[in-house]
Amino acid sequence: MLHLLLAVFVGAAATDDGWIAVEREVYINYDLENSPLQIKTDSVVGSNEQVLRVYFYGHVQDDTAGGVFLYFSSPPQYYLYFCSTSWTNFPTVLPIETNKVWTITLSRVSGEIRVVITCNTVEVLNVVLSSTTCSDSDWSTYWSRDVEKIYFTSLDTASDYYRAAPDCTRLNTKWTSTIETTTMFPVDPGTVVTVTCSNSDAVNGGSSEVTCTKGTDFTFSIEPSCSDPCSAGTYRSTDQTSCVPCEEGTVSTGTGATSCVSCDLGKQSNSDKTLCVECGTGTFRDSTVTVCTGCPENSITELTGAASCTFCPTGTVSNEERTKCVSCEGLPKSWKNVNTETQFPLPPRSEVSLKCRTGYTLSGDRTVTCQEGRTFSFTNPPVCQLDTCSGFPSELSGLTPDNTFPVFHNKVVSVSCTRDSLLMGDNVITCVKGTDFHFQDKPICKALGKSY
Repeated sequence: MLHLLLAVFVGAAATDDGWIAVEREVYINYDLENSPLQIKTDSVVGSNEQVLRVYFYGHVQDDTAGGVFLYFSSPPQYYLYFCSTSWTNFPTVLPIETNKVWTITLSRVSGEIRVVITCNTVEVLNVVLSSTTCSDSDWSTYWSRDVEKIYFTSLDTASDYYRAAPDCTRLNTKWTSTIETTTMFPVDPGTVVTVTCSNSDAVNGGSSEVTCTKGTDFTFSIEPSCSDPCSAGTYRSTDQTSCVPCEEGTVSTGTGATSCVSCDLGKQSNSDKTLCVECGTGTFRDSTVTVCTGCPENSITELTGAASCTFCPTGTVSNEERTKCVSCEGLPKSWKNVNTETQFPLPPRSEVSLKCRTGYTLSGDRTVTCQEGRTFSFTNPPVCQLDTCSGFPSELSGLTPDNTFPVFHNKVVSVSCTRDSLLMGDNVITCVKGTDFHFQDKPICKALGKSY
């Protein structure tokens, strides 16, 4: 619905589309806050002759409430009455068409005074009035007044027609920095407008269609909101409004993903969820898990990227890293004279009892634990020491050995008697251990001249 505002002077008639011919030096009742003002011109940019001047007034005609001046110079300039103190270039390029429709919108929201000017639906100025944007120190005194009248001066040589802007004039101002549309405004209330993100890489997390109700107000299911595309490792589906990290076992390798891709079996996602990486040796990943998992006991993977583990043959077990099957092959070759009755090979972590071969005595641990190959764990290293005979046996007193003591195991010691005695039995004995010697026929000395 078009708001047709009648001028207070006699003879001002509106066309079918609501345009009213501009007459100057006349106060015109107009509620600018509720009805954006449209002014039609056919002036040429760069002519330096045409000037649009419209003043705003409050309830009392002398209560100036600001104004907008446009100068068709090259480049074109604007001047906000009681805000600017000099002409200022427009911050954007104007449309090239000669025939132009200017829409001036004045809004007051939460104490903020905003002036928006569009030219043929292109926003050419959007400024919040403040002590920073206004060089005139009295700006708040004038622009804070409600506008109830407009006034075209005799110096205005550009304005041809004016009207209240149709109800749907443009997109909501808070969207215009990120959202755009191909719809040409103004449009009638109830018009469905398709919106897209200004940045083609951005994602609209809300509705792609909005319905105009009035001015710059629209209804929607979810308010349009364009945001940067999701980074690699995250995604946003069509029913989500924010980016979500990919789950374990899935990745998104680029920006703007709407879903994550599952890693192949034998692979898992890296910590950033941006890349699938192979499972290391000793681990696997099948369809039942999302991350690489260590192989069960007595199973291994020797290569990376495994989707399953291989069980070790009988008599072998997996090492701690689950990278190979191992067994105990025998006692270390460095363990001289150490023996065992245990039969090899054995599974690792088996306990083995030790002993020494004859003539040796074991010191250190008598039971050790096999680790792998010929490696064993123990507290005190097992050592077999050669037995010795520390002295002559008391049962052979009277005999004289030809060696000093101690002597090593299996040492053959010759024995003899004094000259007045005769040796009966073996003349040599063999060291066993301590004072224990071995002989076949016990040697004894018999005194000469005595009968036995």
